[in-house]
Amino acid sequence: MSWEYFFEVRCCFRHPTGYFKYFADDVCVEPDSFAHFVAGLRNIQQGTAEVAALKSVGEMLVFQLDQRGRDLDLRLSIRESLPTGKLAEFNVACEADFDLFVNKLSQEVTEFLSELRKA
Repeated sequence: MSWEYFFEVRCCFRHPTGYFKYFADDVCVEPDSFAHFVAGLRNIQQGTAEVAALKSVGEMLVFQLDQRGRDLDLRLSIRESLPTGKLAEFNVACEADFDLFVNKLSQEVTEFLSELRKA
């Protein structure tokens, strides 16, 4: 049996003329998605992979890190269903700090996943 957990997500992205804000209080993520994300982060650390992604159920929210040589890019993709049946989409990409977004995040998500499995 695979459990599902619901999370609150808040984002604010600044740009030259203002900012974009996003808030959701019911983003569904399975524990396996966290496990795949941690494995991807470890593989980036070891140089055996270039991508690590955390994906919600249905991939309505995807947080992805892409390593390109010595550069690390953060990509966030958000999709929301509209009442008309269409999708609203928001995508952002920016440079990210390797130590913060690979090393530190790997450690924190590993600890979080361990606590999640105990519950």
